[in-house]
Amino acid sequence: MLVRQAIKDAGVTVDQSEVDAELTSLEDSIKAQGQDLDTLLLAQNMTRKDIEDQIRLSKEIEKILADKLDVTDQEVADYFEKNKASLGTDATLEMYDSQIREQLRQQKLSTAQQEWLSDLQKNASIKYYRFAPSSTSAY
Repeated sequence: MLVRQAIKDAGVTVDQSEVDAELTSLEDSIKAQGQDLDTLLLAQNMTRKDIEDQIRLSKEIEKILADKLDVTDQEVADYFEKNKASLGTDATLEMYDSQIREQLRQQKLSTAQQEWLSDLQKNASIKYYRFAPSSTSAY
């Protein structure tokens, strides 16, 4: 509820076409591994609507945090230099640029989401109501 309200307050929306594109990408990735999305969803006791709702929520949060997700060329170059040995002797920055950029973006997104959620909780005004049973109850 808190997250939904923050998204509403931010005026962020995600078109169905964005959800569909992400769902198609997910399905393609799963098919490439020789599996089927519907089978995996069934195993997780989820429906397509559930996964679409999760994708929409994720995209909405990404839009809110977009200004924190930029990855610079320097960050990509630094990552490449630190990890060059594990990428192979023939590895070039150009070969891995998009993969590194996406990995760094996902790391930033994860960190930003945690900070954002923590801030939401910290700044939330939550009211608790205590139910007091009526003293005139009949037995």
